Amino acid sequence: MEQLNKEYPAKVVSVYPGMIDTQLQAEIRSVSNETFPYVDQFIQIAQEGKLQTPEYTASKLIEILFSENFGSTVVIEEL
Repeated sequence: MEQLNKEYPAKVVSVYPGMIDTQLQAEIRSVSNETFPYVDQFIQIAQEGKLQTPEYTASKLIEILFSENFGSTVVIEEL
């Protein structure tokens, strides 16, 4: 509310991009079940091709950031 009357109001955004195929993902998938109890789920997600590429994720974020209505409406995209 404090930004409503500002000449250049700040825009706040919260993003949950989902699971992205990064080096951290690869490292997580290589640990034991004892170290990380959800490792099998992470391996399955990767095997099913459900991880997004960093490039795709970045392009979607840029698209949203530069959209005409950024900051004025809620944007929800299911990928």
